[in-house]
Amino acid sequence: MMHKSPEGTTDATPVSTVSRLSAREIEVLSQVARGQSSAEIATLLGISAHTVETHIRRILEKMHVASRTQAAVRAAQAGVLPLV
Repeated sequence: MMHKSPEGTTDATPVSTVSRLSAREIEVLSQVARGQSSAEIATLLGISAHTVETHIRRILEKMHVASRTQAAVRAAQAGVLPLV
């Protein structure tokens, strides 16, 4: 599902981009939305900080966003994460 942005570029809708995420990526993204650092997420999930950074990089790529904040907002808009 795609829509045209006001500037004329085509962007994926929040729901379609979030639906591409794995369960683990959603788990990482939910911690990002809570303001956790990569090191804190790593400790919480029992994985390395490098693995967390890899998940975050893939999340940003799949969601076509440039920052952790944008990813969290888009996931909240899609109803995957609660609005905080």
